[in-house]
Amino acid sequence: ETCDRLNGLIGEVKDFVRFDQGAFPKAPVAVSEVVYQLLPFLRYDETFPDEKLQLEIKADCTVLANKIKLQQVLHNLLKNAADVTRDRPDGMISITVDLQETDAVIMVTDNGGGIAPEHFEKIWEPFFTTKGERGNGIGLDVSRRLIENHKGTISCRSQIDRGTTFEVRLPKFEFPSSPDDETPDESSSSNPAEQACVLHNGSS
Repeated sequence: ETCDRLNGLIGEVKDFVRFDQGAFPKAPVAVSEVVYQLLPFLRYDETFPDEKLQLEIKADCTVLANKIKLQQVLHNLLKNAADVTRDRPDGMISITVDLQETDAVIMVTDNGGGIAPEHFEKIWEPFFTTKGERGNGIGLDVSRRLIENHKGTISCRSQIDRGTTFEVRLPKFEFPSSPDDETPDESSSSNPAEQACVLHNGSS
């Protein structure tokens, strides 16, 4: 366990120190694919209570992203949520994927104790942590920079004794139209940008 934690810390420090804004490629990827492919990894993580996890895909769409880096951000947010719900019998963690206007939205919510007001503005600062020996204060700073590299934003809202939500917003990727595309019939839509966002019923 100590070795695993040390390896994880070394990896996060490397990400923090050697962060290169142009070091990783991006490609169109469905947000749901990013999330679904992360779930099996979480099940192999003995420290993550996957039985507490709920997933809801309200609306899916494509973003221009590095899938591994987005999964790194989500994994960090989910691990934080696991830490604050671990001792709660009714602990709950949820991931919600949605589309709001031109933004893909991913929300990670927990029903933990919330973030104290005096700590709220400090959570994005490097090396600030409330976890004691279990934390290093690097994860949220790296997550913020990764999302900004994707031309997105990450924000947080929290209430004491009610829980915390981290919200990631990424610009929806618009597929370029082909000059050979025919004019769509009024009775049907063949607009690639519209096809990029497929509505789903909520699921968990």
